[in-house]
Amino acid sequence: MTDSICIRPATAGDFDACHALYKALVGEVAVADAAQFAKVLAQSGTTVFIAEKEGKAVSMATVHLLENMTYGGRPMPWSRMW
Repeated sequence: MTDSICIRPATAGDFDACHALYKALVGEVAVADAAQFAKVLAQSGTTVFIAEKEGKAVSMATVHLLENMTYGGRPMPWSRMW
């Protein structure tokens, strides 16, 4: 057995695992469906990363690169981790 963690970008095929992580985070708050997850994945400047241990998703982070008016107008990362 290994304790290594694999971090990779999520795909639409990861919806069930990501949905379970979202539900663990927000409890009874409604979580969108697979179609909405696909829209998030397709959004320009957005990447959802999954952390897997022994093939199971154990965490995730969503990174959005946003246009801004500071730092010479360079896009700034915004992240949400679960």
